[in-house]
Amino acid sequence: MNEPRIAIVSCGSFREILEGLQAEGFLDGIEIIYTEPCLKERPRKLEEILKQRIEETKGKADRLLVIYGDGCFVDTSDFSRGIDNLIADTGIEYERVREHSCIEMMLSDDDKESLSDGMKVYWMMPAWVEYKDEVFEEWDLGKRNQTFPQNDIALIADSRGFYEKLLEEDPEKILDFSDWMGIPLDARAVTLDRFRELLATSLKRLRET
Repeated sequence: MNEPRIAIVSCGSFREILEGLQAEGFLDGIEIIYTEPCLKERPRKLEEILKQRIEETKGKADRLLVIYGDGCFVDTSDFSRGIDNLIADTGIEYERVREHSCIEMMLSDDDKESLSDGMKVYWMMPAWVEYKDEVFEEWDLGKRNQTFPQNDIALIADSRGFYEKLLEEDPEKILDFSDWMGIPLDARAVTLDRFRELLATSLKRLRET
């Protein structure tokens, strides 16, 4: 019996991580298609782009793995409709990495606690810093003040040395982002162990469907 053809549609926040895993041979034979990073702040655009990317896999793959979390899509006109409803609308057979968001795909609650050093943390991915103007496109001062100052610090879950490179090449970007949030910005080095395990488990479920 032939193995099913599998494709991945992923949030662009994971592009460099997934490209690294492909280079290692971890995702051999799997085509990966990306949306823009962190579209959760723009749900209508997320729905449009994610459905487009899923359509691109039809005819190329028998089964689909979607790398989007439970909390990545909220239909503001129907709060009962979530990310699984959106994907199911396309009619494709799929599996999803079943965590709340990209942060929980990278870090368990215990990981977050041990890395936070007792601080209240706003966690983010490197792509949120790289594409700040797009990710936080509709965030006015009021929304920023409701979100960031309740935390002691913003920390990047950094699996690829992003923060150190940015510190060397464009430290003003770090300072500007920190000023924009009103809290310090730093990073914590993390491994891909949790994400790799979640991928392996999701792909196993998909192949056994």
